[in-house]
Amino acid sequence: MTTYDAHRFVVALEHAGDAVEIVRSDARIEWVNPAFEVMTGYTRDEAIGQSPAALFKRGQHPQSFYDAIDTDILAGRTWRGELIGVRKDGTRFPVEATFTPIMGADGKLDFVIGIRRDLTERYAAQRAEQQRRDAAVFRTLVDVLPDAVLVLQRGVPVLANPALLALIGLPHFDALSGPGLDRFLQPSQREPFVRWLDELVGADGGPKSRQWQVMDARSQALVVEVTGLPWPDYAGGPALLLVARDVTERTRLHAQVVRADRLAALGVLAAGVSHEINNPLSYIRAAVDHLREVTPTLLKGASGEDRAEVDECLTDAADGVARISDIVTDFRTFSKASRERALVDVSRLAETTARVAQGEVKRRAQFTVDVEPLSPVRTDESQLGQVLLNLIIHAARSIEAGAPQDNRVTLRAFEDASDIVFRLQDTGPGIPPGLLDHIFEPFASTRAEDAHSGLGLSVSHTLAQSLGGSLRVVETSPRGTTFELRLPRSADAA
Repeated sequence: MTTYDAHRFVVALEHAGDAVEIVRSDARIEWVNPAFEVMTGYTRDEAIGQSPAALFKRGQHPQSFYDAIDTDILAGRTWRGELIGVRKDGTRFPVEATFTPIMGADGKLDFVIGIRRDLTERYAAQRAEQQRRDAAVFRTLVDVLPDAVLVLQRGVPVLANPALLALIGLPHFDALSGPGLDRFLQPSQREPFVRWLDELVGADGGPKSRQWQVMDARSQALVVEVTGLPWPDYAGGPALLLVARDVTERTRLHAQVVRADRLAALGVLAAGVSHEINNPLSYIRAAVDHLREVTPTLLKGASGEDRAEVDECLTDAADGVARISDIVTDFRTFSKASRERALVDVSRLAETTARVAQGEVKRRAQFTVDVEPLSPVRTDESQLGQVLLNLIIHAARSIEAGAPQDNRVTLRAFEDASDIVFRLQDTGPGIPPGLLDHIFEPFASTRAEDAHSGLGLSVSHTLAQSLGGSLRVVETSPRGTTFELRLPRSADAA
């Protein structure tokens, strides 16, 4: 090689983009180019005379890895591969290296030319491309999932799949912008939801699930189970992944199963209680009947007024015994099928029941009864009367006693194309929203302090269903409540 050629060779190495080092056979650096200084942070003066192992902090790989490199070089074979280097400031970086041994005339190693290329940017580009591909795959999977998926960054939605938009009733993703996401929750759950999201951000464990009451864009109430998981690196930053599932129907069915279990248990209890009450009740009924038989003889010498008073007391006692007997019978409806039915004049039954309940109502409200002529219904007269009486008494007791002139209880009875309809309206304080879904459960009460059993509406609901009808709340507000009892008209009413 001429002096000119050697000069051109050195100039080429000086301007090479990759780091170049020349290492003597004693493993000491003899020369480095400027790219080496930029890559490693060492100046040429600092590098010359040092071993590459010391500069690059040998020990980033197992010893066997370095032994394999040394074996190839000493054998005159070029080694190519990737390894981890360490800069002067201690930062690690990936390196693509080629070590070419130059052998002397005697066949021994003379020096080694090392060429190193920093792979940091290449790896970053590969990671970015992989993240892009992963994001595309993730989006494809998310779009076809039946469960709703939402990704939040700093509390702002950045991704929502079609299932989520369908769940909350929004036409497109842009409709999620604006007020906070908690606007889709019931007011009482908005603050707890925000706290829950904050807890998820700092969570160390796995996914956490919780049910929330959601009000969608159509003002439809839903029960949604949300599973949240922190995502440390989504599109370059931390995020929260939320997966939501509509469990409204599942929750409703579960509540029905629980209610059925409670009613079954109550039925067993009611059957036992009814039996125990019937035993002493039979003695009382027999005693009252006997007294009514012997009283005329015992009171022969008494005045007519005294005899009338005693007769009235015995009549009231007999009515009370009959009333208890009816209640005991109604308890059995939780555990027995309906009794035999016959055509009943429901107009007369409604008016009679209203008269019986008059004493309970008049202390609390004015009582209005509007009963139209109704077709006969094939039903159980005692059970239907019990339902009407329970509804009237419940309406009366929803009103505080002491101001009957300011309140009203109204019973209307009419028929439409298919049903006999009874509507019972009161001017009480209404049913609290949280209790409305449980109003027909055993022991539920609309009053904070209730001395009564809380079985009236539950018994009435069960009886109404056993009679083939329905009982529901059609309206409630702070100004009052309206219950509606419907019975199908009998096909043989004519």
